[in-house]
Amino acid sequence: MFKKYFLTVGLLMLALNTAQAQTAVFAAKAKEVQFYDVVESVATAKAYDSVTITPEVSSKLTDIHVVEGQKVQKGDLLFTLNNKEELADLNAARSTFFQKEKAFKRAKPLLEDKVISDATYQERESDYLTAKAQVESVSARLDLLEIKAPFAGSVGIIDMSVGTFVQAGEPMVNLSNLDKMKVDFFVPSRYLSVLQVGDVLQAQSSAYDDVFEGRLAFVDQQVDVETRTVRVRAIVDNPQGQMKDGMFMTVKIKANPRKALTIPEESVVKTGTENYVYVIQTKDDQQVVAKRPVEIGKRLDGELEILKGLKAGEMVVHHGVMKVRDGAAVQVQFVEENNETLDQMLQGKGQ
Repeated sequence: MFKKYFLTVGLLMLALNTAQAQTAVFAAKAKEVQFYDVVESVATAKAYDSVTITPEVSSKLTDIHVVEGQKVQKGDLLFTLNNKEELADLNAARSTFFQKEKAFKRAKPLLEDKVISDATYQERESDYLTAKAQVESVSARLDLLEIKAPFAGSVGIIDMSVGTFVQAGEPMVNLSNLDKMKVDFFVPSRYLSVLQVGDVLQAQSSAYDDVFEGRLAFVDQQVDVETRTVRVRAIVDNPQGQMKDGMFMTVKIKANPRKALTIPEESVVKTGTENYVYVIQTKDDQQVVAKRPVEIGKRLDGELEILKGLKAGEMVVHHGVMKVRDGAAVQVQFVEENNETLDQMLQGKGQ
């Protein structure tokens, strides 16, 4: 009876020891993904085109042809200054021009028929050219009194009224093209090796939840000797006009895009200068872990880039790395794939 009892207890203890020897872990597969370096900075948004409209001559404002916030096209009339005198001069100049033009056209066949002399012909030609120049001169003066949009954009705040006497060079209104924005910022010069024109950029302002996407357009050729930074410019689409000239932004650049082998960062054990993982292998019909050193690269969204030490498809211990040792037997409870987090996995198992 005692022999049978001790045999039963022994088998039970053996079974318990075997079960205890297999540590339950969660695993993750090393996988190749699209990877990039993230460069972050703060930036200032600027209108793609922006100008302060000023008159070239001093005169009284007689007409305002736009309202604040209005979108205008290149060449649209914005303001008219007092042009009564110039209009009268233009009418007189045109009348004279038409007369001189008619006389000049009649002179050519008369010269060919030798009805008039060369001197008379040259005199009529000179009168014609003088009248033409006078029309052009008055027209140029008139153009200075008709202030037009130099490019397509949105009209800003107008701080003057009809009847105001405007001095030459006095600001009248700001005109800005906000359909696209220049986003300027500085980054440490150490990033010069990874920044490329065309890299994707995401910009965000505290004023909106929206993320505005654009691309790097230019990396300056000069490094600031005091800050060791370089100026960078991106162009960002702004179809709704939410971004404003001078707005403070935070930016992220997706630089150096590449294919990379990655695993969850929790899978890597760091001790001093060494980084290693526990690779799950099959040995004698059971799963065991092998400690393996790895060389890591950059981190992105909870994933670590593995430069050396792993191959795509190999499984490593993700959750439970502190409970295992080299050569230990494990029982894989779950293999994470498609970047599924532990919380997401647990929620799925509870359903």
